[in-house]
Amino acid sequence: MSRSVSCVDNVSSQIVESEPASPSKLDEMLFTFGQQQMNESFRQICQKWVSVSTGSEGSVKFASDIPALLLAGEFDPATPVGFAELAKETLSHSYLYEFPGFGHSLISSDSASNGCVGKLMIAFWNDPTVSPDDSCVAKIKPRKFITK
Repeated sequence: MSRSVSCVDNVSSQIVESEPASPSKLDEMLFTFGQQQMNESFRQICQKWVSVSTGSEGSVKFASDIPALLLAGEFDPATPVGFAELAKETLSHSYLYEFPGFGHSLISSDSASNGCVGKLMIAFWNDPTVSPDDSCVAKIKPRKFITK
């Protein structure tokens, strides 16, 4: 998923539809966007994805009234909170919860949140038409970081 998003969002919009996705152009684009996955398989994946261009009109935002639960870590470098905020704009029945001090992979960090991630998910799955009780988010203790 990460590579798919990286190719389509970061690379395809920079390549003109009529221009072939040459390896040298892709290398330049991937370097520009600071991709750490500069290997042959990533280049091949991007060449395939870039060939399926969004066209001259650009990307279209996905909109839905289906309930959606959006969970975001404050320090997530892969999918920043701003991405969830943008998604929420077109998801009319969505609930967004930001976890202070957390990064990516909230599910694997659930013990650090005293089970808050799991509680929100279960509440949402039990009744996606009702905003889950988010009182547990306010009870999360600040994470300690070593600075020296």
